[in-house]
Amino acid sequence: MKELLMRNGAPNLMRCIQCGTCTAGCTVYELEQSYNPRRFIQTILIGETKIDMKKAWLCSTCGICTERCPKEVWPMNVMLSARGLMVQNSEGVPEERMKSLVSLLESGFAFRKRKGLKLKRSSLGLPEFSLDGKQLEEVRALVKPMVKKVLKMGD
Repeated sequence: MKELLMRNGAPNLMRCIQCGTCTAGCTVYELEQSYNPRRFIQTILIGETKIDMKKAWLCSTCGICTERCPKEVWPMNVMLSARGLMVQNSEGVPEERMKSLVSLLESGFAFRKRKGLKLKRSSLGLPEFSLDGKQLEEVRALVKPMVKKVLKMGD
């Protein structure tokens, strides 16, 4: 696993000194302690055979971990590489992520609008939250190649 990740976007993986800077700055970890970039990398480095690769899909790709890493391990790239390997190995994209891609194509938003949102926004005097035709087409133009690539890689 380690060698595969190093060849596929995470060449500096072995530089990791397990300082925890990546986890300390992680916006996802603040909300979901089961996602721990330092621990994820540690399991790869020690050669653990049972790695929960789905944890890589929790990464928001904000890049804070990569900016702060003192050894330029690029933890975000480790997560993206792990995702890529999962897709290549026909483990695919988690259902939640596929739902987000479908939602992006349909509405331009990654998450479906809650039914009460329109009413709540109206009661607060806020306009309806939607994209115009041109904006939606721009989002679709960005998302369609991703969807095609994901579907192609899963074959």
